[in-house]
Amino acid sequence: MKKRELSDQLKRATTVIKADRLGVSAGIETVISSEVKNVLKDYFTLSEEVKTQIEVLQSGFNVIIKAKAISVKNVKIIE
Repeated sequence: MKKRELSDQLKRATTVIKADRLGVSAGIETVISSEVKNVLKDYFTLSEEVKTQIEVLQSGFNVIIKAKAISVKNVKIIE
């Protein structure tokens, strides 16, 4: 996966969070987990589903993402 693709995926996830800033909908954690899984599976062999928890604070959010992997994949870096 190229850096640009990674950046685009993270921008999409950020947009989803900002669009829902007034309240965290039930489905947003699932959407973010899916996006993060798509990024991580290019680098790791995941052993469990990615889990996301979002806590609303007075001035923002706590975003907790948990993932477990059993190995790191060989990645060729192209500069």
